[in-house]
Amino acid sequence: MLKTIAVTGSIASGKSTVCSFFKEWGAAIFDADTTVHHAATHNHTIHQALIELLGEEIFKGNTIQRNRILEILMKKPHLLTSLEQIYHPYVLTTMHHEIQKAKKASFAYFVAEIPLLFESHYFRHQTFERTIAVISDPKIAISRYLERGGTIDQFSFLEKWQLPIDQKSKLADHTLINNGTVEELYRASYQLFLDLCRDHKNEN
Repeated sequence: MLKTIAVTGSIASGKSTVCSFFKEWGAAIFDADTTVHHAATHNHTIHQALIELLGEEIFKGNTIQRNRILEILMKKPHLLTSLEQIYHPYVLTTMHHEIQKAKKASFAYFVAEIPLLFESHYFRHQTFERTIAVISDPKIAISRYLERGGTIDQFSFLEKWQLPIDQKSKLADHTLINNGTVEELYRASYQLFLDLCRDHKNEN
């Protein structure tokens, strides 16, 4: 029986790192951001909708410029709702398709990384058997974001569109606090994975 798990959390908290651990342990992985990025250049309907909403300058050749999109949204934040209306239904449909593929392939776990799991109404009513919030101290998260080439203004803008980390933690079934090393996050994640495996075995 496939168990569906959603991983969410704060900006630069380590969500993708946690998902990479679960992949190492045999789970099927779905990344909402990667799906969005792929759709922007490979799905004609979404590609055209993005151009109509944000302009052709968000593409450089056939590559979408995420920083350019962020620049536009920071000046015109009301466009974010329209952007979600373009992306999120597609992400949901694609995810459901991937869940069916994981079932047919006899995976035990399907782990979906969804940054706006609790914020977007498109995902709010999506049922996952477990939800995990990966959170970090804001100062540490900002430092990581800057190391990736982002700016404090970008971080602050993105943070406004997300629930506070304590709310994410309360809404999730499990919380992983990532304020230390990758090795510490690995150990905490593995302990959680063992707990989930035990619960899954007992349920079956």
